Amino acid sequence: MRRFIFAWTRFDPAAAFGAAKLWPQSERREPLIGAALYCAAFHDPGAARSLFLMVREHQHANFLHGMMVAGWVAGGRVTAATRYIASLPASPGRELITATVTQEIAKRGIDPLIDWAEEILTSADADFRATVFVKTAETLMATDPIRAEAWVAPHIGQKYMADLIWPFARLWMNKSFRPVMKWLMTLPPSKERSDAVEKAFEYWHEHHPTHATRWLRTARPADVLDPAVLVMVKHERSRSPRAAIDWALRIHDKRERELMLATVGRLWFLKDPSAARQWLEVSGLPESARRYVREGDPQQSR
Repeated sequence: MRRFIFAWTRFDPAAAFGAAKLWPQSERREPLIGAALYCAAFHDPGAARSLFLMVREHQHANFLHGMMVAGWVAGGRVTAATRYIASLPASPGRELITATVTQEIAKRGIDPLIDWAEEILTSADADFRATVFVKTAETLMATDPIRAEAWVAPHIGQKYMADLIWPFARLWMNKSFRPVMKWLMTLPPSKERSDAVEKAFEYWHEHHPTHATRWLRTARPADVLDPAVLVMVKHERSRSPRAAIDWALRIHDKRERELMLATVGRLWFLKDPSAARQWLEVSGLPESARRYVREGDPQQSR
């Protein structure tokens, strides 16, 4: 039926659009309306915009909007389509339209998609740059993860990348886990990297706890892995204080290490004072931390 709508739209876009709107099967109606808008925009963007105005309050208006703009792209009007999307207010609707257009450009190949994204990343506003980056990375990850990694790498450190490290890593983790962790370890130190390491390892541990734990246990200790180690400390501290302490000892940051040792020690003391006291004697913690393990925070008891 889509082919029929495409063919009809070439000769009489208004009639084809009207027939799609009145299609009796609701589950097929929106795709057919979208097909009519796509084909109309391919041949006559102005006419397509007039048709879209008739459904702009539709519950699936963002999808239909995206199909219209994708039709512009298919018709060779990439620059005009890009300017149009950039002129829209930042919103989930613009993100959906951008995703649809990204997939349309990807039909021409990876190189045209990357060239399109690179041009936007050097000229558009921050919100649009971020949206284009994420949607392009999503499309690349679905087709060529290695190429996606190579494309993302030079953008690390750019302002628009700051909040996108974890979203990109999350996309990649749909394919594999170890390469994501190794990639995160190569990034420059930043709060965003630390947050991404924590979230990525937590996600891995949630889905494959044995593999994640084995990988972290055999990995060479490094400060970049402290957030992952903290995940293990928090996971073990209630059910196995000894195991949590072993993990906490791997934390590179001295202040964070002592804080976590004292926190786990306190929980242990409340459950098994005798065993906790034996550990505390050889823990090497400063007296203030040892006092906390034994007595807790005096402020909390007031």
